[in-house]
Amino acid sequence: MQAYSLFEPYPVSGTSIKSAAEDTRGRVASVDQVIAQLEQDHRQAVASVSGTLEESVADAPTEAVTRANDVLQQAEYAAGCLELFGTDIDTYNFESAYPRSISRLNAAYSAGLSDGFGAEYEAPADDATPEERQTANDDYTAAWRDGRRELLNVLNTEKALLDGELDQAATSVSTMLTQGPTQANVTSLWAAGVLPPYAPVLFPGIYLSGGDLPPEAQQELLQYLIDHPVLLINTPSALALVIAGLPTDIRTDIYVEQRMEYLRREGSLTGPNPGGLYEDWVRNTVENGVSIDTLLEIARDHDITPDSFDVLDGMEIITDPDGKSFFMLVTDMSGDEVRAAVLMTYILNAGTGYEGGDYSETPYSSDEVQRIIDRQSDNLWSYDEDVAFVHDNGGRLTTTPNGMLMGLGGNWRQDMLVFSGGTTYGDIFMVNIDDPEDAEEQLRAMVAGGTAMYVVDGEVVSGRLDLDRLLHHEEIHSQQYAERGLWPFIDEYLDEQVDWVWVDVPGDLNPLPVPVPVTRNGCGNSLEEEAGLEGGGYDPCE
Repeated sequence: MQAYSLFEPYPVSGTSIKSAAEDTRGRVASVDQVIAQLEQDHRQAVASVSGTLEESVADAPTEAVTRANDVLQQAEYAAGCLELFGTDIDTYNFESAYPRSISRLNAAYSAGLSDGFGAEYEAPADDATPEERQTANDDYTAAWRDGRRELLNVLNTEKALLDGELDQAATSVSTMLTQGPTQANVTSLWAAGVLPPYAPVLFPGIYLSGGDLPPEAQQELLQYLIDHPVLLINTPSALALVIAGLPTDIRTDIYVEQRMEYLRREGSLTGPNPGGLYEDWVRNTVENGVSIDTLLEIARDHDITPDSFDVLDGMEIITDPDGKSFFMLVTDMSGDEVRAAVLMTYILNAGTGYEGGDYSETPYSSDEVQRIIDRQSDNLWSYDEDVAFVHDNGGRLTTTPNGMLMGLGGNWRQDMLVFSGGTTYGDIFMVNIDDPEDAEEQLRAMVAGGTAMYVVDGEVVSGRLDLDRLLHHEEIHSQQYAERGLWPFIDEYLDEQVDWVWVDVPGDLNPLPVPVPVTRNGCGNSLEEEAGLEGGGYDPCE
Protein backbone atom coordinates (compact mmCIF):
# COMPACT_ATOMS: atom_id res chain seq x y z
CA MET A 1 0.00 0.00 0.00
CA GLN A 2 1.47 3.35 -1.02
CA ALA A 3 1.57 5.97 1.74
CA TYR A 4 -0.25 9.19 0.98
CA SER A 5 0.86 12.41 2.74
CA LEU A 6 -2.41 14.26 3.18
CA PHE A 7 -1.17 16.13 6.27
CA GLU A 8 2.26 17.75 6.62
CA PRO A 9 4.41 17.08 9.70
CA TYR A 10 5.72 19.89 11.86
CA PRO A 11 8.35 21.72 9.79
CA VAL A 12 11.13 21.21 12.37
CA SER A 13 11.67 17.64 13.53
CA GLY A 14 11.77 16.62 17.17
CA THR A 15 15.22 15.18 16.53
CA SER A 16 16.50 18.59 15.45
CA ILE A 17 15.06 20.26 18.55
CA LYS A 18 16.58 17.60 20.82
CA SER A 19 19.91 17.97 19.02
CA ALA A 20 19.85 21.68 19.81
CA ALA A 21 19.20 20.80 23.45
CA GLU A 22 22.20 18.47 23.46
CA ASP A 23 24.37 21.19 21.92
CA THR A 24 23.39 23.40 24.84
CA ARG A 25 24.36 20.65 27.27
CA GLY A 26 27.69 20.30 25.49
CA ARG A 27 28.43 23.90 26.37
CA VAL A 28 27.34 23.19 29.95
CA ALA A 29 30.14 20.63 30.23
CA SER A 30 32.65 23.32 29.27
CA VAL A 31 31.31 25.64 31.97
CA ASP A 32 31.47 22.82 34.49
CA GLN A 33 35.14 22.24 33.63
CA VAL A 34 35.86 25.96 34.12
CA ILE A 35 34.24 25.84 37.59
CA ALA A 36 36.25 22.76 38.58
CA GLN A 37 39.49 24.35 37.38
CA LEU A 38 38.69 27.62 39.15
CA GLU A 39 38.02 25.84 42.44
CA GLN A 40 41.18 23.71 42.09
CA ASP A 41 43.34 26.76 41.36
CA HIS A 42 41.79 28.54 44.32
CA ARG A 43 42.52 25.66 46.69
CA GLN A 44 46.15 25.70 45.55
CA ALA A 45 46.33 29.46 46.08
CA VAL A 46 44.90 29.25 49.59
CA ALA A 47 47.32 26.46 50.42
CA SER A 48 50.26 28.65 49.45
CA VAL A 49 49.43 31.61 51.72
CA SER A 50 48.78 32.01 55.42
CA GLY A 51 47.56 34.43 58.04
CA THR A 52 45.78 37.61 57.05
CA LEU A 53 46.46 37.06 53.35
CA GLU A 54 44.80 33.64 53.53
CA GLU A 55 41.65 35.16 55.03
CA SER A 56 41.48 37.77 52.27
CA VAL A 57 41.59 35.22 49.46
CA ALA A 58 39.58 32.45 51.10
CA ASP A 59 36.30 33.48 49.44
CA ALA A 60 37.85 35.00 46.34
CA PRO A 61 36.21 32.76 43.70
CA THR A 62 32.80 32.55 45.40
CA GLU A 63 31.11 35.16 43.20
CA ALA A 64 32.59 33.72 40.01
CA VAL A 65 31.60 30.18 40.93
CA THR A 66 28.10 31.31 41.89
CA ARG A 67 27.66 33.07 38.55
CA ALA A 68 29.00 30.05 36.69
CA ASN A 69 26.59 27.78 38.56
CA ASP A 70 23.77 30.12 37.61
CA VAL A 71 24.83 29.76 33.98
CA LEU A 72 24.81 25.98 34.35
CA GLN A 73 21.37 26.03 35.92
CA GLN A 74 19.88 28.30 33.26
CA ALA A 75 21.49 26.35 30.42
CA GLU A 76 20.25 22.98 31.68
CA TYR A 77 16.83 24.43 32.31
CA ALA A 78 16.65 25.84 28.76
CA ALA A 79 17.94 22.55 27.33
CA GLY A 80 15.24 20.69 29.27
CA CYS A 81 12.54 22.99 27.88
CA LEU A 82 13.85 22.44 24.35
CA GLU A 83 13.97 18.68 24.79
CA LEU A 84 10.44 18.69 26.18
CA PHE A 85 9.19 20.55 23.10
CA GLY A 86 11.13 18.11 20.90
CA THR A 87 9.26 15.29 22.62
CA ASP A 88 5.98 17.13 21.99
CA ILE A 89 6.88 17.37 18.30
CA ASP A 90 7.64 13.65 18.15
CA THR A 91 4.27 13.00 19.75
CA TYR A 92 2.63 15.26 17.16
CA ASN A 93 4.42 13.67 14.22
CA PHE A 94 4.57 10.01 15.22
CA GLU A 95 3.40 8.84 18.62
CA SER A 96 0.01 10.25 19.57
CA ALA A 97 -2.69 7.56 19.68
CA TYR A 98 -5.65 9.94 20.01
CA PRO A 99 -5.89 12.33 18.43
CA ARG A 100 -3.81 10.36 15.99
CA SER A 101 -0.37 11.68 15.05
CA ILE A 102 0.38 13.03 11.57
CA SER A 103 1.91 9.74 10.47
CA ARG A 104 -1.10 7.81 11.75
CA LEU A 105 -3.58 10.18 10.15
CA ASN A 106 -1.80 9.79 6.82
CA ALA A 107 -1.69 6.01 7.28
CA ALA A 108 -5.45 6.00 7.93
CA TYR A 109 -6.09 8.02 4.78
CA SER A 110 -3.82 5.75 2.71
CA ALA A 111 -5.66 2.71 4.03
CA GLY A 112 -9.03 4.29 3.17
CA LEU A 113 -7.85 5.18 -0.31
CA SER A 114 -6.56 1.66 -0.89
CA ASP A 115 -9.93 0.30 0.23
CA GLY A 116 -11.91 2.68 -1.97
CA PHE A 117 -13.18 4.42 1.17
CA GLY A 118 -15.50 1.50 1.76
CA ALA A 119 -17.30 1.84 -1.58
CA GLU A 120 -18.15 -1.39 -3.35
CA TYR A 121 -18.65 -1.54 -7.11
CA GLU A 122 -21.67 -3.58 -8.13
CA ALA A 123 -20.86 -4.83 -11.60
CA PRO A 124 -23.83 -4.79 -14.01
CA ALA A 125 -24.93 -7.92 -15.81
CA ASP A 126 -23.20 -8.94 -19.02
CA ASP A 127 -26.22 -7.89 -21.05
CA ALA A 128 -26.68 -4.55 -19.24
CA THR A 129 -27.49 -1.51 -21.30
CA PRO A 130 -25.05 1.43 -21.56
CA GLU A 131 -27.34 3.41 -19.26
CA GLU A 132 -27.24 0.65 -16.63
CA ARG A 133 -23.46 0.47 -16.84
CA GLN A 134 -23.19 4.26 -16.41
CA THR A 135 -25.51 4.11 -13.42
CA ALA A 136 -23.31 1.46 -11.79
CA ASN A 137 -20.23 3.66 -12.32
CA ASP A 138 -22.02 6.75 -10.97
CA ASP A 139 -23.20 4.86 -7.89
CA TYR A 140 -19.68 3.67 -7.15
CA THR A 141 -18.24 7.18 -7.63
CA ALA A 142 -20.84 8.67 -5.32
CA ALA A 143 -20.17 6.04 -2.64
CA TRP A 144 -16.41 6.62 -3.02
CA ARG A 145 -16.85 10.38 -2.58
CA ASP A 146 -19.17 9.95 0.40
CA GLY A 147 -16.76 7.56 2.07
CA ARG A 148 -13.85 9.88 1.44
CA ARG A 149 -15.81 12.85 2.79
CA GLU A 150 -16.73 10.97 5.95
CA LEU A 151 -13.15 9.85 6.53
CA LEU A 152 -11.81 13.35 5.90
CA ASN A 153 -14.28 14.77 8.40
CA VAL A 154 -12.96 12.37 11.04
CA LEU A 155 -9.30 12.94 10.15
CA ASN A 156 -9.64 16.72 9.98
CA THR A 157 -11.36 16.76 13.36
CA GLU A 158 -8.51 14.81 14.89
CA LYS A 159 -5.97 16.98 13.10
CA ALA A 160 -7.54 20.09 14.65
CA LEU A 161 -7.32 18.48 18.10
CA LEU A 162 -3.71 17.47 17.41
CA ASP A 163 -2.81 21.00 16.34
CA GLY A 164 -4.45 22.34 19.47
CA GLU A 165 -2.41 20.05 21.69
CA LEU A 166 0.83 21.07 20.02
CA ASP A 167 -0.11 24.77 20.28
CA GLN A 168 -0.83 24.23 23.97
CA ALA A 169 2.50 22.45 24.42
CA ALA A 170 4.34 25.27 22.64
CA THR A 171 2.62 27.86 24.84
CA SER A 172 3.47 25.87 27.96
CA VAL A 173 7.15 25.61 27.02
CA SER A 174 7.27 29.29 26.13
CA THR A 175 5.76 30.16 29.50
CA MET A 176 8.26 27.94 31.27
CA LEU A 177 11.14 29.68 29.51
CA THR A 178 9.71 33.06 30.51
CA GLN A 179 9.07 32.09 34.13
CA GLY A 180 12.37 30.36 34.64
CA PRO A 181 13.16 27.43 36.94
CA THR A 182 10.30 27.60 39.42
CA GLN A 183 9.41 24.63 41.64
CA ALA A 184 6.48 23.67 39.40
CA ASN A 185 8.44 24.04 36.15
CA VAL A 186 11.52 22.14 37.28
CA THR A 187 9.35 19.38 38.74
CA SER A 188 7.48 19.06 35.42
CA LEU A 189 10.72 18.80 33.45
CA TRP A 190 12.10 16.29 35.95
CA ALA A 191 9.00 14.10 35.71
CA ALA A 192 9.23 14.21 31.92
CA GLY A 193 12.78 12.88 32.12
CA VAL A 194 14.31 15.81 30.23
CA LEU A 195 16.58 17.09 33.00
CA PRO A 196 19.97 15.45 33.63
CA PRO A 197 20.46 13.06 36.54
CA TYR A 198 22.44 15.70 38.41
CA ALA A 199 19.50 18.15 38.33
CA PRO A 200 18.97 17.88 42.13
CA VAL A 201 22.50 19.27 42.53
CA LEU A 202 21.83 22.12 40.07
CA PHE A 203 18.50 23.02 41.71
CA PRO A 204 19.22 22.42 45.42
CA GLY A 205 16.32 24.57 46.61
CA ILE A 206 13.75 22.56 44.67
CA TYR A 207 12.44 19.23 45.93
CA LEU A 208 12.69 16.53 43.27
CA SER A 209 11.34 13.05 43.93
CA GLY A 210 12.89 9.89 42.57
CA GLY A 211 9.39 8.44 42.28
CA ASP A 212 8.55 11.04 39.64
CA LEU A 213 11.26 9.85 37.25
CA PRO A 214 10.27 7.64 34.30
CA PRO A 215 12.09 4.26 34.13
CA GLU A 216 14.47 5.39 31.38
CA ALA A 217 15.57 8.39 33.45
CA GLN A 218 16.04 6.17 36.52
CA GLN A 219 18.48 4.03 34.55
CA GLU A 220 20.18 7.18 33.27
CA LEU A 221 20.63 8.35 36.87
CA LEU A 222 22.17 4.99 37.82
CA GLN A 223 24.63 5.15 34.92
CA TYR A 224 25.49 8.78 35.71
CA LEU A 225 26.38 7.85 39.28
CA ILE A 226 28.50 4.94 38.05
CA ASP A 227 30.32 7.33 35.72
CA HIS A 228 30.74 9.90 38.54
CA PRO A 229 31.63 7.72 41.56
CA VAL A 230 32.50 10.70 43.75
CA LEU A 231 28.75 11.34 44.00
CA LEU A 232 28.26 7.80 45.31
CA ILE A 233 30.54 8.62 48.24
CA ASN A 234 29.82 12.32 48.78
CA THR A 235 26.16 12.42 47.82
CA PRO A 236 24.58 15.89 48.03
CA SER A 237 21.54 15.90 50.30
CA ALA A 238 19.18 16.86 47.47
CA LEU A 239 20.41 13.92 45.37
CA ALA A 240 20.20 11.59 48.37
CA LEU A 241 16.52 12.50 48.75
CA VAL A 242 15.94 11.64 45.10
CA ILE A 243 17.66 8.26 45.49
CA ALA A 244 15.66 7.50 48.64
CA GLY A 245 12.43 8.08 46.70
CA LEU A 246 13.27 5.74 43.82
CA PRO A 247 11.58 2.33 43.44
CA THR A 248 13.25 -0.35 45.54
CA ASP A 249 14.96 -2.19 42.67
CA ILE A 250 16.72 0.82 41.15
CA ARG A 251 17.50 2.27 44.60
CA THR A 252 19.13 -1.02 45.57
CA ASP A 253 21.14 -0.98 42.33
CA ILE A 254 22.49 2.45 43.28
CA TYR A 255 23.36 1.38 46.81
CA VAL A 256 25.16 -1.67 45.40
CA GLU A 257 27.28 0.57 43.17
CA GLN A 258 27.91 2.86 46.13
CA ARG A 259 29.31 -0.07 48.11
CA MET A 260 31.39 -1.14 45.12
CA GLU A 261 33.02 2.29 45.15
CA TYR A 262 33.72 2.04 48.88
CA LEU A 263 35.34 -1.36 48.25
CA ARG A 264 37.52 0.17 45.51
CA ARG A 265 38.67 2.92 47.81
CA GLU A 266 39.38 0.32 50.49
CA GLY A 267 41.57 -1.54 47.97
CA SER A 268 39.38 -4.67 47.99
CA LEU A 269 38.13 -4.21 44.42
CA THR A 270 39.57 -2.93 41.16
CA GLY A 271 37.74 -2.09 37.96
CA PRO A 272 34.00 -2.00 37.31
CA ASN A 273 31.29 -4.03 38.99
CA PRO A 274 32.42 -7.64 38.35
CA GLY A 275 28.86 -9.01 38.53
CA GLY A 276 28.29 -12.64 39.43
CA LEU A 277 28.31 -13.87 43.01
CA TYR A 278 30.45 -10.94 44.15
CA GLU A 279 27.70 -8.53 43.13
CA ASP A 280 25.13 -10.86 44.71
CA TRP A 281 27.09 -10.67 47.96
CA VAL A 282 27.16 -6.88 47.95
CA ARG A 283 23.46 -6.79 47.03
CA ASN A 284 22.62 -9.14 49.90
CA THR A 285 24.36 -6.81 52.35
CA VAL A 286 22.19 -3.96 51.10
CA GLU A 287 18.94 -5.91 51.22
CA ASN A 288 19.72 -7.39 54.65
CA GLY A 289 20.61 -4.05 56.20
CA VAL A 290 24.29 -4.85 56.75
CA SER A 291 26.24 -1.65 57.33
CA ILE A 292 28.89 -0.44 54.89
CA ASP A 293 31.46 -0.57 57.71
CA THR A 294 30.69 -4.26 58.31
CA LEU A 295 30.99 -5.04 54.60
CA LEU A 296 34.36 -3.29 54.40
CA GLU A 297 35.60 -4.96 57.57
CA ILE A 298 34.75 -8.44 56.26
CA ALA A 299 36.39 -7.71 52.92
CA ARG A 300 39.49 -6.32 54.60
CA ASP A 301 39.89 -8.83 57.42
CA HIS A 302 39.26 -11.91 55.28
CA ASP A 303 40.62 -10.72 51.92
CA ILE A 304 37.31 -11.16 50.08
CA THR A 305 37.68 -10.44 46.35
CA PRO A 306 35.68 -11.50 43.29
CA ASP A 307 38.02 -14.51 42.99
CA SER A 308 37.00 -15.67 46.46
CA PHE A 309 33.67 -16.84 45.04
CA ASP A 310 35.26 -18.97 42.29
CA VAL A 311 35.04 -22.02 44.56
CA LEU A 312 31.27 -21.93 44.07
CA ASP A 313 31.50 -21.98 40.27
CA GLY A 314 29.89 -24.99 38.66
CA MET A 315 27.83 -25.83 41.74
CA GLU A 316 24.04 -25.90 41.50
CA ILE A 317 22.37 -23.05 43.40
CA ILE A 318 19.20 -23.93 45.33
CA THR A 319 17.15 -21.04 46.68
CA ASP A 320 14.93 -21.21 49.75
CA PRO A 321 11.65 -19.27 50.13
CA ASP A 322 13.51 -16.32 51.68
CA GLY A 323 15.92 -16.07 48.74
CA LYS A 324 18.87 -17.62 50.61
CA SER A 325 21.37 -19.57 48.52
CA PHE A 326 22.42 -23.18 49.12
CA PHE A 327 24.97 -24.94 46.88
CA MET A 328 24.89 -28.63 45.98
CA LEU A 329 28.37 -30.09 46.44
CA VAL A 330 30.13 -31.70 43.50
CA THR A 331 31.09 -35.19 44.63
CA ASP A 332 34.78 -34.97 43.64
CA MET A 333 35.55 -31.80 45.62
CA SER A 334 38.45 -31.93 48.05
CA GLY A 335 37.99 -31.25 51.75
CA ASP A 336 39.68 -27.83 51.43
CA GLU A 337 37.40 -26.88 48.52
CA VAL A 338 34.31 -27.92 50.48
CA ARG A 339 35.45 -25.94 53.52
CA ALA A 340 35.98 -22.84 51.36
CA ALA A 341 32.59 -23.33 49.67
CA VAL A 342 30.87 -23.57 53.05
CA LEU A 343 32.52 -20.37 54.29
CA MET A 344 31.78 -18.43 51.10
CA THR A 345 28.14 -19.52 51.23
CA TYR A 346 27.85 -17.93 54.67
CA ILE A 347 29.59 -14.76 53.46
CA LEU A 348 27.50 -14.60 50.27
CA ASN A 349 24.15 -14.75 52.06
CA ALA A 350 25.06 -11.95 54.48
CA GLY A 351 22.75 -13.37 57.11
CA THR A 352 21.12 -16.68 57.97
CA GLY A 353 17.48 -15.60 57.93
CA TYR A 354 17.03 -17.00 61.45
CA GLU A 355 14.30 -15.29 63.47
CA GLY A 356 11.61 -16.05 65.99
CA GLY A 357 13.39 -19.00 67.57
CA ASP A 358 15.09 -19.70 70.88
CA TYR A 359 17.66 -16.94 70.38
CA SER A 360 18.22 -13.66 68.62
CA GLU A 361 20.13 -14.00 65.35
CA THR A 362 23.87 -13.53 65.74
CA PRO A 363 24.69 -10.39 63.71
CA TYR A 364 26.56 -10.87 60.44
CA SER A 365 30.07 -9.60 61.12
CA SER A 366 33.76 -10.12 60.58
CA ASP A 367 33.98 -11.70 64.03
CA GLU A 368 31.27 -14.21 63.09
CA VAL A 369 33.13 -15.07 59.89
CA GLN A 370 36.25 -15.69 61.98
CA ARG A 371 34.28 -17.84 64.44
CA ILE A 372 33.10 -20.04 61.55
CA ILE A 373 36.66 -20.28 60.20
CA ASP A 374 37.90 -21.34 63.63
CA ARG A 375 35.06 -23.84 64.03
CA GLN A 376 35.82 -25.32 60.62
CA SER A 377 39.45 -25.72 61.63
CA ASP A 378 38.49 -27.50 64.84
CA ASN A 379 36.08 -29.76 62.93
CA LEU A 380 38.48 -30.33 60.05
CA TRP A 381 37.93 -34.10 60.22
CA SER A 382 34.35 -33.66 59.04
CA TYR A 383 35.65 -32.11 55.79
CA ASP A 384 38.68 -34.31 55.24
CA GLU A 385 36.94 -37.60 56.03
CA ASP A 386 33.17 -37.40 56.44
CA VAL A 387 32.30 -35.55 53.21
CA ALA A 388 33.84 -38.36 51.17
CA PHE A 389 32.13 -40.95 53.41
CA VAL A 390 28.70 -39.43 52.71
CA HIS A 391 29.30 -39.25 48.96
CA ASP A 392 30.85 -42.72 48.76
CA ASN A 393 27.79 -44.21 50.45
CA GLY A 394 25.22 -42.59 48.19
CA GLY A 395 24.35 -39.44 50.17
CA ARG A 396 24.43 -35.85 48.91
CA LEU A 397 25.37 -32.59 50.62
CA THR A 398 24.66 -28.88 50.27
CA THR A 399 26.31 -25.85 51.78
CA THR A 400 23.99 -23.67 53.88
CA PRO A 401 23.69 -19.99 54.83
CA ASN A 402 24.66 -21.00 58.39
CA GLY A 403 28.21 -21.96 57.42
CA MET A 404 27.82 -25.73 57.70
CA LEU A 405 26.77 -28.67 55.53
CA MET A 406 23.39 -30.39 55.31
CA GLY A 407 22.85 -33.76 53.68
CA LEU A 408 20.61 -36.79 53.43
CA GLY A 409 20.35 -40.19 51.77
CA GLY A 410 22.88 -42.95 51.62
CA ASN A 411 22.99 -46.70 52.13
CA TRP A 412 22.76 -48.82 55.29
CA ARG A 413 26.17 -47.65 56.49
CA GLN A 414 24.95 -44.06 56.47
CA ASP A 415 21.62 -45.08 58.02
CA MET A 416 23.37 -46.62 61.04
CA LEU A 417 24.81 -43.21 61.99
CA VAL A 418 21.70 -41.01 61.69
CA PHE A 419 18.99 -40.94 64.37
CA SER A 420 15.65 -39.23 65.14
CA GLY A 421 15.01 -36.35 62.72
CA GLY A 422 18.70 -36.03 61.95
CA THR A 423 22.18 -36.10 63.46
CA THR A 424 25.09 -33.67 63.33
CA TYR A 425 28.72 -34.77 63.12
CA GLY A 426 31.15 -31.88 63.26
CA ASP A 427 30.13 -29.49 60.47
CA ILE A 428 27.72 -31.92 58.77
CA PHE A 429 24.03 -32.21 59.63
CA MET A 430 22.52 -35.37 58.14
CA VAL A 431 18.73 -35.47 57.83
CA ASN A 432 17.28 -38.88 58.68
CA ILE A 433 15.92 -39.64 55.20
CA ASP A 434 17.61 -42.86 54.17
CA ASP A 435 18.30 -44.02 50.65
CA PRO A 436 15.67 -41.93 48.81
CA GLU A 437 15.19 -42.57 45.13
CA ASP A 438 17.01 -39.32 44.31
CA ALA A 439 18.99 -37.76 47.17
CA GLU A 440 19.72 -34.58 45.20
CA GLU A 441 16.07 -34.03 44.36
CA GLN A 442 15.09 -34.64 47.98
CA LEU A 443 17.59 -32.00 49.11
CA ARG A 444 16.26 -29.55 46.51
CA ALA A 445 12.71 -30.11 47.72
CA MET A 446 13.65 -29.57 51.35
CA VAL A 447 15.55 -26.35 50.68
CA ALA A 448 12.92 -24.99 48.28
CA GLY A 449 10.15 -25.83 50.76
CA GLY A 450 11.93 -24.07 53.61
CA THR A 451 10.90 -26.60 56.29
CA ALA A 452 12.33 -29.74 57.83
CA MET A 453 11.33 -33.08 56.32
CA TYR A 454 10.77 -36.39 58.07
CA VAL A 455 9.89 -39.99 57.28
CA VAL A 456 6.44 -41.00 58.55
CA ASP A 457 5.15 -44.51 57.84
CA GLY A 458 7.69 -44.87 55.07
CA GLU A 459 6.73 -41.59 53.37
CA VAL A 460 8.75 -38.36 53.30
CA VAL A 461 6.62 -35.48 54.57
CA SER A 462 7.23 -31.78 55.22
CA GLY A 463 7.09 -30.64 58.82
CA ARG A 464 6.28 -27.25 60.32
CA LEU A 465 9.75 -26.47 61.67
CA ASP A 466 11.44 -23.72 59.65
CA LEU A 467 14.67 -24.92 58.09
CA ASP A 468 16.55 -21.80 59.19
CA ARG A 469 15.65 -22.54 62.83
CA LEU A 470 16.69 -26.17 62.50
CA LEU A 471 20.02 -25.20 60.93
CA HIS A 472 20.61 -22.61 63.66
CA HIS A 473 20.12 -25.40 66.22
CA GLU A 474 22.43 -27.80 64.40
CA GLU A 475 25.13 -25.15 63.89
CA ILE A 476 25.30 -24.75 67.67
CA HIS A 477 25.92 -28.50 67.86
CA SER A 478 28.75 -27.98 65.34
CA GLN A 479 30.24 -25.38 67.65
CA GLN A 480 29.90 -27.81 70.57
CA TYR A 481 31.87 -30.40 68.60
CA ALA A 482 34.55 -27.78 67.90
CA GLU A 483 34.84 -26.89 71.58
CA ARG A 484 34.92 -30.51 72.85
CA GLY A 485 36.18 -32.68 70.01
CA LEU A 486 34.44 -35.58 68.28
CA TRP A 487 34.56 -38.35 70.88
CA PRO A 488 34.26 -36.15 73.99
CA PHE A 489 31.12 -34.59 72.50
CA ILE A 490 29.58 -37.97 71.69
CA ASP A 491 30.48 -39.28 75.15
CA GLU A 492 28.95 -36.24 76.89
CA TYR A 493 25.85 -36.34 74.70
CA LEU A 494 25.20 -40.03 75.36
CA ASP A 495 25.88 -39.57 79.06
CA GLU A 496 23.15 -36.93 79.25
CA GLN A 497 20.75 -38.57 76.82
CA VAL A 498 20.71 -42.21 77.98
CA ASP A 499 21.29 -44.44 80.97
CA TRP A 500 23.12 -47.72 80.46
CA VAL A 501 21.31 -50.66 82.04
CA TRP A 502 22.85 -54.10 82.37
CA VAL A 503 20.49 -56.71 80.99
CA ASP A 504 20.80 -60.46 81.51
CA VAL A 505 20.91 -62.46 78.31
CA PRO A 506 19.47 -66.02 78.20
CA GLY A 507 22.14 -68.72 78.15
CA ASP A 508 25.65 -68.52 79.42
CA LEU A 509 26.38 -64.98 78.08
CA ASN A 510 27.34 -62.22 80.46
CA PRO A 511 24.92 -59.29 80.98
CA LEU A 512 25.05 -56.65 78.21
CA PRO A 513 24.79 -52.87 78.60
CA VAL A 514 21.64 -51.52 76.91
CA PRO A 515 21.02 -47.76 76.43
CA VAL A 516 17.73 -46.53 77.89
CA PRO A 517 16.76 -42.96 76.94
CA VAL A 518 16.59 -40.57 79.87
CA THR A 519 14.52 -38.13 77.84
CA ARG A 520 12.90 -38.08 74.45
CA ASN A 521 12.38 -34.33 74.14
CA GLY A 522 15.83 -33.02 74.98
CA CYS A 523 14.88 -31.77 78.42
CA GLY A 524 17.71 -32.30 80.87
CA ASN A 525 20.25 -32.64 78.07
CA SER A 526 22.39 -29.53 78.46
CA LEU A 527 23.76 -29.84 74.91
CA GLU A 528 20.26 -29.84 73.41
CA GLU A 529 19.08 -27.06 75.71
CA GLU A 530 22.08 -24.94 74.74
CA ALA A 531 21.29 -25.50 71.06
CA GLY A 532 17.65 -24.48 71.64
CA LEU A 533 14.90 -27.06 72.09
CA GLU A 534 12.41 -25.30 69.82
CA GLY A 535 14.95 -25.11 67.00
CA GLY A 536 15.61 -28.80 67.36
CA GLY A 537 11.95 -29.62 66.93
CA TYR A 538 11.49 -30.73 70.54
CA ASP A 539 8.32 -30.19 72.55
CA PRO A 540 8.50 -27.69 75.43
CA CYS A 541 9.73 -29.07 78.71
CA GLU A 542 7.07 -29.57 81.35
